[in-house]
Parts: sequence; C-alpha cells; structure tokens
Amino acid sequence: MARIKTIRPVGLFIVLSLLFAGRDVAAPAVSARTAGRLKVALIFDLGGRGDGGFNDSAYRGLDRAVKELGIEAVLREPRRNLEREMSLNEAAASDAGLIIGVGFNFSDRMSDLAARFPGKKFVCVDYGRKYDLSGRPVPLPANLAGLRFKEEEGSYLVGLIAALKSRTGRIGFLGGMDGPIIRKFEAGYAAGARSVRPRIVILSRFAGITARAFNDPAKGYEIATAMFKENADVVYHAAGATGAGLFRAAREAKRWAIGVDVDQSAQAPGLVLTSMTKNVDVAVFETIKAAAQGRFSGGLHTFGLKEDGVGFILNDLNRGLIPAEAQAEARSARERIITGKISVPTAGAEKPRLEQRELQAVLFGLKVEIASVIDLLDAELRRGAEALSVSGLVGVRARDVLRRLYETQPYIIDCEAASDRGIMLT
Repeated sequence: MARIKTIRPVGLFIVLSLLFAGRDVAAPAVSARTAGRLKVALIFDLGGRGDGGFNDSAYRGLDRAVKELGIEAVLREPRRNLEREMSLNEAAASDAGLIIGVGFNFSDRMSDLAARFPGKKFVCVDYGRKYDLSGRPVPLPANLAGLRFKEEEGSYLVGLIAALKSRTGRIGFLGGMDGPIIRKFEAGYAAGARSVRPRIVILSRFAGITARAFNDPAKGYEIATAMFKENADVVYHAAGATGAGLFRAAREAKRWAIGVDVDQSAQAPGLVLTSMTKNVDVAVFETIKAAAQGRFSGGLHTFGLKEDGVGFILNDLNRGLIPAEAQAEARSARERIITGKISVPTAGAEKPRLEQRELQAVLFGLKVEIASVIDLLDAELRRGAEALSVSGLVGVRARDVLRRLYETQPYIIDCEAASDRGIMLT
C-alpha cells in the first residue's frame, strides 16, 4: 500500500555517521524514477503541515498523486530557517527525481539547485521571479517549474463580498509576511471592495517581515481583535497559520472572518463568510502527473480564475450568509475578469512600513532565532568533531571523507584543511 514518509532534517553528526559506516552520500546517478516509480520529495515552509490552508493543500495534492499515480513520496518538515535550507539540500542530494518546495522562500535556492542537478526536476510553489540588474526577468532553468497564482483575482471577489456584507463600512485585511505575494492579496481585496463601495474604509496590517509571520496565531489574534475594536465587521486573512488568531477573535467578537487557500468554515462555524480558494493541491498534483508521464515542463506556470487556480467558496453552508446582491456581483465580476474587462491590480498604493514597536519585536525575534541556530550548529560541530576523533580518520582519508561530505552538504561544513595534526573548519 502506498504511503508518504516523513523525514526530519539531519545534522552533521548523522551525516558523518553514515559516511563512517561506508555509505556514499554523493548525489545518486539515477533517473527520476526509482524501481520504476517516480520518487517525489516535498518540503514545507515554516508554517508547516497542519496550517489548515496553503501547506495542507499542497499535501493533499501529493497524497492524491500517491493514491492515483502510485508514486513514492517523502515529506520534509523544517521548523526553522536553517532546517529549511538543510531539507532542500538533502532532498536534492537524495534519490528523489522531483523536488517540490512549498513557498516563495525556496525560489532563489531552487534556481541554484536546478542548475547544479540538471538530471532532477524542481518545482517551487509561489515562485518569486528573479530580475537582473537591468530589471529584466531571469529565465528559469529548464528543469525548474515555478507555480504562480493570481491571488489578486480571487481576493477581488471576496473583497467585493466583504464590502457588500459590511454594515459598519469598515473591513480589514490581515497579512502574514509583508512581501510582494501577500501584497497581491491585499491589492485585489481592496480593489474588489472599492469597486462596489468606493468610500469603504479598509484596515490593513501585516504580522511581520519574516517567515515567522505565517506561524504566529497570537499575533494574528492581537491584530484581528484590534480591527474589530476599530469597528471593522469583516476581516480577511492571508497569513497561513497566523490566521488561526483571526478565527479566535471572530468567535469572541461575533464578527465575520474570510478564510484563505481552502474552505476554512470549520475554523469559526457560522462566522466564516467565505474563503478565497487557492488550488495548490490541483497545481501540485498536475505537475507531479506531468513528471510521472514524461511531460514535465519548466518555466513559469500561472493559475488564475480562467485556469480555476483561484476562486471563492459558495456552498450550502455559507450561501445564506452572503447577500444575494453580493453573489450576483461576484459572479458578474468573475466573468469580466476572465474575459479581460476587469484588470485587477497586483500592488496597492500603500508602502510597506513598520512602527517602532513592531520593528523592535521583529529584531528581537531574529536575535532569538540566530542564537538558536548558532547553538544548534555548535552542538552539531562538537558531536561531529567527537565522531572524527574516535574514528581513526587522519590525513588523506580524513580529507577525502570531508570532501565528499562537502560536495553534497556544503551548507553544513566547510573544510579548510586536514592534516595529521587535525582538521580546520571554517
């Protein structure tokens, strides 16, 4: 029976142990298939599986591929930035033929790895396009597929619904990490709302400027509670697991919430007006299917309303919550966006900004994360040094082991010199 295997990032000590046991960790010279089956490695971003949205949707696409296509799958769930980098490198050096990174934070590293491992295929969900010094887009490697979504189009529709539902004339937007992709959600939401109520007030705030902003329910609760106190009666989030804080605040204040990525009505029964759907599961499944059938195509792949890549929830559970006028306006706007009669903006007029208190909180969070990473590296290097000291590895043999390690795991260790007197690490 097909199943999905979960692997945690390994440290220096584990990798060295494998080397000493005689296992070669160099990049395997195998095709994209193992024993006739495609092997897929999927790496989550820091929000992780269980976010009730983006990451869980990607997992469903992978799970469907396992059940319907018979592929072999491995999950990697990093808990911090360092582990995300480690997980991606380990997946690239493994026997997986297709490596999928869930989130725009993988974009740059995947471009580098695709060039380094031309025999493998890479997929980045929410790929962030690179530009050269002249502002021209940098072409993707032929073995890298960048999946992008027109989040602004789906957000336009839920913004329109929020505006027509609001009784106070004030609605809110809660973003996760402030950046170009989440700004697309914000811009579409605001444009849709103002298309039917030009004078509506939109409160817009972000949880932070690092990836941690997608996994901070307490911050989401603080922001959403403040918005409800400022008389907003509908708040839409695009904040990953941080959005759990919105649903908690909505339950307490008895105000409306709008979910994201998947149907999130269960998060606050009777109070989730709708959810802007982002069909990551479909995009992931179709990409895996293409790879399994030898039809993989690199480059940018964009999914909007026309491609059924985004949309909004309207079913028996929430149909009675959305005014008939709003339903009709949303259907009309959807058709006009698909036919090009409405052009939805991808960026708003607001410039990213942080208050002093917010900046201090961000800097403190970075300080804590850096300290934890340094402690982790120090502990791994100490265990690795202890392993080397009792292994009998000296001189040329030690240099050979470290060189092979560095070739496959350059982020873990940099071998400067090895001699009979010891090993110098930098």
